[in-house]
Amino acid sequence: MALRVSDKRALVAGGTGRLGAAIVERLRAESWQVVAAGRRDADLRGPEAAQKLVRTAVSELGGLDLVVHAAGAAFEPRALEDVTEELWDEALDVTAKGTFFLAQAAASALRETNGVLVIVEDVAAFQPWTSFPAHSAAKAAQAMLTRVLARILAPEVRVCGVAPGSVAV
Repeated sequence: MALRVSDKRALVAGGTGRLGAAIVERLRAESWQVVAAGRRDADLRGPEAAQKLVRTAVSELGGLDLVVHAAGAAFEPRALEDVTEELWDEALDVTAKGTFFLAQAAASALRETNGVLVIVEDVAAFQPWTSFPAHSAAKAAQAMLTRVLARILAPEVRVCGVAPGSVAV
C-alpha cells in the first residue's frame, strides 16, 4: 500500500547536523512531514530522552513511518594517546547507545505503520581509521546493532543501515 503525501511522517535524530539536515531537507522536498531533532532537543544517551523525543514526534505528526538515526559524536582526529575517556564515552554513548534507545523507543510506533528505521552508519565501521579510534569503534558497534535490530524488528519494521564515505561540508 502506497503512502499518501499526508501520511509520510518522519523523525530524524541528528536532523540539525550536517548530514541529518540534508536528509531533512530532502524529505521535506518530497512532501514528508518531519520532526528534526538535534542534541538540544534530545540527548539520546539514555532511554528517557529517546522516549520523550518519540512521544513528541508521534504527537506532532500523528504517527511515524520513518525514523532516521543520523546523530554522531567524537568525529575528531586523535592520536591513540590523546583519546580521553570522555571522548571514548561520548562516541559510544551518542552512536551506539543513542541508536539502541531511539530504536527501542520508536519500535511500537514503527510496528503500527510497518515503518522503516534507517541508521546512518559510516565506512569507519569497516575500515580501521587510525586517526579516529573512538569514532571507528562506535560505528562498528552501531553497524552490528543495525543488523541485530533488523532481526528483532522484522517483519513489521524494515531496518536499513547506510554507510556513506566522507561527507563534504
